[in-house]
Amino acid sequence: MTESKIQKPFGVYVESGVLNNTKDLNDVVEIGVYSWASTSLPANAPSTKAARMIVFGNNTNNQNAKTQLVVDNTGKIFVRIGGSTGWENWFTHSPDAS
Repeated sequence: MTESKIQKPFGVYVESGVLNNTKDLNDVVEIGVYSWASTSLPANAPSTKAARMIVFGNNTNNQNAKTQLVVDNTGKIFVRIGGSTGWENWFTHSPDAS
C-alpha cells in the first residue's frame, strides 16, 4: 500500500493510500481516505469494481465505533460499522437507474 499521513487541526492524523490485493479491509481501521483498482482488490472489498473508501469514527486503532464507506466506480455505495465483535455486514445502496 502506498500511503501518507496528513496532519489535521488538533493533532489528528488522516491516512490516505492506494490499497491492493495484499490488504484486508477488515484491518483498515485508520481514519482516512483509500482507493483500489479493480485489478488488485483488497480482501473483503464489497465490490469487484475500482473504488474509494472513507474510514471515520473514533480515533483508536481498532474497528470499535468506526465506519467504512465505499463508493465504487458505478456509483454503488457500501457501508459497514465496526464494533467490539468485528465488522458488521456491508449495507448496499445502488443509484436509481431511472
